[in-house]
Amino acid sequence: MLEGFRKELEVYRAEQMLMSQTLRNLLNKGNSLRIRDFKVAISEIQAQQRERKTLWQEERKKVRETLAGFRMPKKIFSNLEKTKTYQNQLVSVRKEKEDKK
Repeated sequence: MLEGFRKELEVYRAEQMLMSQTLRNLLNKGNSLRIRDFKVAISEIQAQQRERKTLWQEERKKVRETLAGFRMPKKIFSNLEKTKTYQNQLVSVRKEKEDKK
């Protein structure tokens, strides 16, 4: 899991470097900048944003599925309410000792 995260982080960093390089190239063009160049750069940035958003949503879905496996049904909790906990047992033992005195 950690390896996958590291790979995704490296890809993200590479995309960020590419995006900053693209913006630097646009700024270096100065007066020779064409609208078409600007539109291409913006479309690339937007495509990267959409891709990151879909990856993020997929990751959230995986986490939800993983956590769903750990959830206990409510019926089990309702059964536990009737049982004595360790703390309740200690309290009852103390009360019994006090009653015996």
